[in-house]
Amino acid sequence: MYQLFYSDDGYYTGGVIYDPRAADYAILDGKLTQKLNTAGTLTFTLPPGRGDPLSHRGVLLRDRGETLFSGRILKTETDFEGFATVTCEGLLGELNGFVVRPYDFSGEDAQAADSTINYLNTLLSSALAVQDGAWAMGECSESLKKLDYSLRSSSLYPALLTEIQQKLIQKQGGYLRARIDPAAYNQITRYLDYVIEDDYGTLVNQPIELGKNLIDLEITVDSSDRINILVPLGKTGEDGQRLTVRNAVVDGKVYGKDYLEKEGSVARYYAISATNQWEDVTDPTNLYNKAVEYLESASQTAVSISASAADLSLAGYDVSPIRLGDRVRLISKVHGLDMTMLCTQRTYDLLDPAKDVIKLESQLSAQNLTDLFAATGR
Repeated sequence: MYQLFYSDDGYYTGGVIYDPRAADYAILDGKLTQKLNTAGTLTFTLPPGRGDPLSHRGVLLRDRGETLFSGRILKTETDFEGFATVTCEGLLGELNGFVVRPYDFSGEDAQAADSTINYLNTLLSSALAVQDGAWAMGECSESLKKLDYSLRSSSLYPALLTEIQQKLIQKQGGYLRARIDPAAYNQITRYLDYVIEDDYGTLVNQPIELGKNLIDLEITVDSSDRINILVPLGKTGEDGQRLTVRNAVVDGKVYGKDYLEKEGSVARYYAISATNQWEDVTDPTNLYNKAVEYLESASQTAVSISASAADLSLAGYDVSPIRLGDRVRLISKVHGLDMTMLCTQRTYDLLDPAKDVIKLESQLSAQNLTDLFAATGR
């Protein structure tokens, strides 16, 4: 059961907006749209005479005791008859309101860039120091704690969320999660988590199966970004030249070339070359090892699997609900699939939960897909 509250302190203490059990707290429509690494948007329409939503700081949406959305009210649109449509933005959107000043984490400030946690804490504290806000670094997955060298300086004045998305998400991957600690009732500190897929949500006990709750399925095979020749580049030396793998030691011998080639791929397809830079690598053998790993991934044909599903927990089944960031098992013998996928988008219809939408996605290589088909007997 979805319930909506005004939230003046980060919790549901500002009054009831919507409760399906009470006619006095009815709304005409309500929809929550969530997508990984975005703030999320909640809209709802109030009948005439329900007060001014903008007199409150934010809203809170809950389902069976669990908070689905917490955010601020951005705007209201009132029509001729007095019906007010309210638009709200999720917690993560607050970071768009903070400006990051230019920074250079070197010299005395080098400690700020020795890990992702220190980097984010420094960005948060510097941006919030001149603006009102209460944010702190939360959880960080172990594999994301090492900060890429190229992220350690900036001469621009971007919004804080833009800086984090462009510097961390686009270059290092991972997912942002904004939350308020439910145990700290007397505090309104927001926490920013930076986590991998396995640490975001949970592995739910509700599989998606053809003939039960699988609505749609799409498999896309894309080779447009595939390469088979890589020219790896390391740090620029004092002579102004980039480090290459030419002097790398491979199997006891000097490598002698400045590129790597995916064995058999050029003959089978055609030569597709690209470069990749590792700004913090100063040893040619280390650069070679990183390039081997990179080329193995970059030479694969990409496969994207997308599925839409229904949440059976809303129909009374004794299964866990599927939330944004959860990992869900997809089973479709017809398509030769039995795999775990990530819930990347979630849409809630407050008045008609049967219209809720779940989108699952997974990225894998063509070889992985072939292996999957073989394992399922397709």
